[in-house]
Formats: sequence, structure tokens, C-alpha cells
Amino acid sequence: MRLLLYIILTVAAFCASAQNYVAEISFVSVESTTGWVSIVWQPDTIVANQTCNIYRWSNKWVEIESSWRDENNTYIDRKAHPADKPERYCRAYTNGELGHEHRTIFLQAGNFDLCSGKLRLEWSPYVGAEVAEYDIFGRKDVDSFFSQLGTISDTAFITDILQSGIGYVFYVRATLKIGDNAVSYSNKIIYNPPVPVAPTVVRIDSVVSQQEVIKLTGTIDMMATVQGYAWQHLDGDTWVTDTLLTDLQSAVVRHNAPSVNAAYRLAAIDMCGLPSLTSDIVKPLIVEVETSSSKMLIEWNQSIGNSEQATVFYSVDGSNFSTWPATIGGNSVSIGFDAIADDEAQNFCVKVEAATDSCVSLSDVVCIERQPDVNIPNAFTPNGDGLNDTFGPIIRQAQVASFEFIIYDRYGGRVFSTTDASKRWDGTIGGSYAAEGGYLYYLKMKLQNGSTIERKGSVNLIYP
Repeated sequence: MRLLLYIILTVAAFCASAQNYVAEISFVSVESTTGWVSIVWQPDTIVANQTCNIYRWSNKWVEIESSWRDENNTYIDRKAHPADKPERYCRAYTNGELGHEHRTIFLQAGNFDLCSGKLRLEWSPYVGAEVAEYDIFGRKDVDSFFSQLGTISDTAFITDILQSGIGYVFYVRATLKIGDNAVSYSNKIIYNPPVPVAPTVVRIDSVVSQQEVIKLTGTIDMMATVQGYAWQHLDGDTWVTDTLLTDLQSAVVRHNAPSVNAAYRLAAIDMCGLPSLTSDIVKPLIVEVETSSSKMLIEWNQSIGNSEQATVFYSVDGSNFSTWPATIGGNSVSIGFDAIADDEAQNFCVKVEAATDSCVSLSDVVCIERQPDVNIPNAFTPNGDGLNDTFGPIIRQAQVASFEFIIYDRYGGRVFSTTDASKRWDGTIGGSYAAEGGYLYYLKMKLQNGSTIERKGSVNLIYP
């Protein structure tokens, strides 16, 4: 009887201790590939083989596993979604108190700075219990050992410099200020730093000068790892960015640059903001023309490189442009007016195109007017032999709008005057031959282009 009573009291005491004993979780951890959550605890010999329930929070504590023997110290929650929200867990023996709550943390890779080679690690904060610290662990590839990278109270961490082409593994451990060694492990992430793709083409395709505005067209490599592509001009010894391109395969930029000293390039800007590859340097093609009554001298600067070949185009009195067929050596060509037009032509326009295998540069159009050819002899012989019998200006390559020509004797008396450019002095005064000797003349002529020509001088009348 005494033995039976002892057994009953012992069992009652054991059951009471099981009911009042708090079932604690040692740690939770997130599986890397599946997202499942492992709940781990330390078996207690006092309550061995006793039923223990596991609960997950879903607006209230919901039992997700019952009749779980305490000697089995791990439970895997395959319905967890820690990537969407922190999962919350606790344990309790049957009819016992709930243990301390544990939560998941979820690790993700943030921004990777290609310039510095550093990765930002970010994880969801542990909420519900005070966190003593977060420890960040990492290793190179799968064969090395994890090392502790840092300990912080924040939920973001910047790694040391990572090397391209090497895989890295990271995880975070949150240590709580409850229980003994109560922790929460994040998922492990594998991160492979991207390998920058160097640009293979940065090219200026055309340079067009139009009314002192430079139009540049280029081609860029959209597959390269760069911040963008910059049109740059040279300011002293410094390249200054005018326009930064980020999403165009071909780009156009305009810039005021009437000077032959202006210089441009297209540059690939790497992730550190530095030029990684640049195009050839180009300059606007500037044309200058000098004229006389018989020819024009056309000169231009080098625009796109030593290998450029130049072509000259000309237009006469508003006609379509024609190509000057002669071979051009260097950066100039002299063209006689008689080779491209008749004596009546007045207005000429020229432009130059320079080309290499990969680029074309076109100058602005330069228009000029032919210089009139006005020749006034210094003597004449009005003797009726049909040679040099009259005196007046010989005018060529000019379109005359108004004309005035006067001849005076040595005393200032007017002996001849006309407003008709086709009339000349025959050497007579009032129907009689003038005396041999010197006479003065005055010429004023206005051309149809608005310019005025004035000449003064003397002429000798000679009777041989």
C-alpha cells in the first residue's frame, strides 16, 4: 500500500513539473534554398518523452505540430515564408506556459558598387525581443571556412572589397538578450560580383559644321558596363562633359564652336566616373577662301585625322554643287574662275568634306563674290590707226549698277564725262583733237552687289 502511494505521488509530481516547465527554443534558422525554417531546442531530461507543441503566429498563436517528443530537438516548418515576412515561433508543453518567442531574419544582397568593389548586405530586423548584436559571417566560394566580418547593431553592412569572378557566401546571426545562447540565423546567400564588360566601340561617325554650330554623331557600345557615354570638349588642358548619354546607341550633340582650335571626343565613363575608352579627337572643319579677279584659294584645317581625304565642292551663281575633280594634296586648293564659270559669273560657294574609313567631316558652306577686274591704262594714242585709239576703264567680271567717268585737263577743266560704261574718250575736245600731254581722270562705279569702286589717276595722250 505504501509502495502504491509513493508511485502515485511521484507520477503526480512529475506531471506537475512538466506542466509548469517552460519549453524554450534555442534558435531558428532559415534554409537558403527552400526558405523553410528550422526550429531547434535543447532536449531536457526532466521532461523527456513528454508531449511538446510548436506554435506559429498568424494573428494568433496557431499550433503547427503536436505530440512532438522533446528528445527530437529539431522541427522544420515547410510552410514558412520568411522572405515575405518575419515568421514567429514558440514552444510549450501540454497545458504548460509558452516559451520565449523567436523570429526569423532574412538576408538579401543590396547594391554592389563596381567602382569600390563593395557589397551592401541588408536583412530584416529582429522584432519582438531586444537584440544584443548582429554578427555578419562570410567566406569565399564553398570550400573555405566562414569568418566573422563584423558585429553591428544596424541591419545593413558594407563588405570589404570583393573580387570579380569569385563567389561569396554570407549569413547573419542575431543574438538575443533572452535565454541562454538564444539566436536567430538568417538564410545564406551566394553572391558573385559582376565582371565589368569593357566597351569595344566608342566612335565619332560624323562632324558637321553649320552656321558656327557643330553637330556630332557617334556610335557607342550598349553592352558595356559603364555609367554612360559623354560628349566632351577641350577647355584648356581639361576635357569638359557637355552631354552624358545612358541609353542611346547613336547620339547627336550640338555645340557652338566656330574656332579651328575647338576639339571634341566621345568617352565611355566607367563606374568610377572616369573615361575608360575614348574616341579619336575631332575638330570642326573650317574653310577660308581668298579671292582675286581670276581665282580663289580655298584652305581648311585637319578635322578627323592624318588619314583623312578631302573633297571640294563648288557652286556658281546658285547652281547645284559640283565636285572639283583635281587631286588635292594637303589642306588647300587654288581654283581658277575660268575653269568653272564664264566671265559673267559673280557668286561662288564652296564647301569641303574630309573622310576616313570610319568618320566624315563636313564644313559649313562659304560663299564669296568674284573680285571685279578693272584695268585703266596709263596712256593712249588717238591717231586713227585702230590701236589704242580710245581711253577708259576696261571692266571684266563685274555687274555694273551705276557708272560715272570724268576726264579733266591739267587746269581742272572737264574735257569728257559719261555715265555709260560702254563709252570711252576718243581724245577730242569739242570735235578737235586734244593737245598731247597729261590728263586726270576720276572713276566711280557701283556694282550690283552693293560695293563701290573709286579710282583716280592720270593718263598720257600721245601722238606717235
